[in-house]
Amino acid sequence: MKTSSSILIFLISVGLSGCSGWQLRGVSEGEALSFSAYVSFSRAEKVGRAMPRALRSRGGILRSASQGADYSITILNEQFKRKVISVDPTNGYVREVELSLTCEITVRDKDGKLVIPRQTLRFSRDYYFDELSAEFTADNRQVLEDDLAHNAAESVVLRLDVGSSK
Repeated sequence: MKTSSSILIFLISVGLSGCSGWQLRGVSEGEALSFSAYVSFSRAEKVGRAMPRALRSRGGILRSASQGADYSITILNEQFKRKVISVDPTNGYVREVELSLTCEITVRDKDGKLVIPRQTLRFSRDYYFDELSAEFTADNRQVLEDDLAHNAAESVVLRLDVGSSK
């Protein structure tokens, strides 16, 4: 019985592996993604600094001016918060914390038309805190905030409808 179910699972997985012809929305098969964007940020340092990498990872080019860019991305603000989620009942030490990022964005296309109206993006992560480790030292907290900022930047780039900018 166990051998026949293993064979059945193997055959199903082989059959499903042939169904991997997925592609990004709005992109024809074989079409290379290429777009440019100008990013402005004055009060969103971490998300703004994460945008070049997010753009490159999706085939985008960062422009130094809004002229000639397919998209103009404005990151209006960002705010990081740390919140204690759980406390150890025996010793009172922090057991789990939540780190969250809230940022606001708008995106316009090359004609100045609003592509993404003013939106608030929220990201959060829970981290288990071990008092013997250096989980939330100042350096590690910066790394975790940078990670959330990179997620926000990736999310902004993924919201662009790159296929229609051609």
